[in-house]
Amino acid sequence: MPDMEEEICIPWFAEKMFYMILPKVLREHVMGDLQEEFYGKVFQKYSLSRARWWYRGQVLKSIRYYILNRKGDIMFFLFSILVFVGISLAAAFLGSNISYFINLPSIIVVVIPSFVFALAATSLRAWRLCLKLLFIDEDYSDQKKIREASRFLNVFGNMCVAMGLFYTLLAAEQVLQGVITESIGTTVYMAAAVCLLALFYGIGLKSVLYIADQRIQNRFLS
Repeated sequence: MPDMEEEICIPWFAEKMFYMILPKVLREHVMGDLQEEFYGKVFQKYSLSRARWWYRGQVLKSIRYYILNRKGDIMFFLFSILVFVGISLAAAFLGSNISYFINLPSIIVVVIPSFVFALAATSLRAWRLCLKLLFIDEDYSDQKKIREASRFLNVFGNMCVAMGLFYTLLAAEQVLQGVITESIGTTVYMAAAVCLLALFYGIGLKSVLYIADQRIQNRFLS
């Protein structure tokens, strides 16, 4: 006869959430306790469907407690970015049509070259470490790698502004050429608008990356 744990599986998505959010130490401890209670008590008392819903609820409570009590600084970091984006969109909406401020080519000409330049100045390892340092709880002691990650964010942000300014100057040159030749048309104005948005995005990204850099420095280099 198959083992009960093989016949009665706990919700796989709840397990996936544990693995994605909780660190290994807490994950093994909390999952062990929940599984023991699920198989030993809850399933014996309720139906399989109700027991699984109980398990999902316990997973969400555990994750919520962990985020609010152990990751409050991370949530505030993400919240500050949302506030910045929200206020920027609100200002754009109140000033004119918000669709005027959303342009994929402008984002591409700023983000992709800046990201590649930042990788060239540091390394792919630095980019991966940035993500880790921004969200992990554990102490990280390799000062050299931490500075490299900080430098990646610094270069990335500076290049976003530089690329935005570069394409804005390119648009200004096109407008001046149109004035000289008296051939200013819709295409030139559209190009100028796209490049001005590139500077807009560049400064916005620089602001976010600066805060991310300061978060890393405050946590690991101060």
